[in-house]
Amino acid sequence: MNENIMTSSKRLFNDKIPLIIILLVYIGLVLLVSPVFEFPLNDSGTYAKAAKYFYENHSIKLSDWTSAFNVFQIWFGSLFLIPFGFSFTMLRISTLIMSLFGALAFYLILRELKFSESKSLMATLILIFNPIYLKLTYSFMTDVPFISLTFLSILFYLKGIRRNSNRLLLIGSLFSIFSLLQRQ
Repeated sequence: MNENIMTSSKRLFNDKIPLIIILLVYIGLVLLVSPVFEFPLNDSGTYAKAAKYFYENHSIKLSDWTSAFNVFQIWFGSLFLIPFGFSFTMLRISTLIMSLFGALAFYLILRELKFSESKSLMATLILIFNPIYLKLTYSFMTDVPFISLTFLSILFYLKGIRRNSNRLLLIGSLFSIFSLLQRQ
């Protein structure tokens, strides 16, 4: 019996190794490319302006300049402004966190679809190091949070369908609504 527990524990730990690798890759990225700088990248200044307005006034005011109606990003980014006040760095960190969630969800989607751990990890690393994805991870643009929310939605839908779980399908629907509130 004790041997079965050890085998189960070892298998559970081995299943977590790719997730730990993904987390370590993000830590390495932050050490290599610091998100700490106080200026916008691309058009993220207009999205940051909307998050700042929401943080200061508790209401949404979108710029005519932006094409995306990014309510979720404004809300999520504003959570990162609460401890320290407005800063482009904190908004960028919110996107980094969403990018990490998206990468983990992407890996778990591939595993749910029965891809091997090594293929799933390799595909996830390709996503993370895709030049466009990586660049937008260090901005407050809508692209990476939208992709991440979409991946989370797909993950919970897949799990909900496979496990016949209404609760997981509801969570998938919630992430789907968030992605719609991120970028139409």
